[in-house]
Amino acid sequence: MDYGGFAASLEGYSGSDIRLVCKEAAMKPLRRLMKDFEKSSSDNINWAVQADPRGMASPGPVTAEDFLKALESTKSSAQAVPFEKYEKWMAEFGSV
Repeated sequence: MDYGGFAASLEGYSGSDIRLVCKEAAMKPLRRLMKDFEKSSSDNINWAVQADPRGMASPGPVTAEDFLKALESTKSSAQAVPFEKYEKWMAEFGSV
């Protein structure tokens, strides 16, 4: 994965926004696994019996494409902030 390119694409994102992108990317493999499970499962699952975790499929790794798709669906909230107001305050008073 090109971490430098990924970091550059996060320009303007706040720390909270980046956390949301990472959380969304981390959920992608689990969503794929759940989609595959829904396709392959039948209606005769016995929900009263505890499943053996060793027999469960792994969701797999988070891929670069997962990050890119998460970035597409998670927009920066910091772009809506009028930074000029804070820059003016900093120029006048020296701190925020």
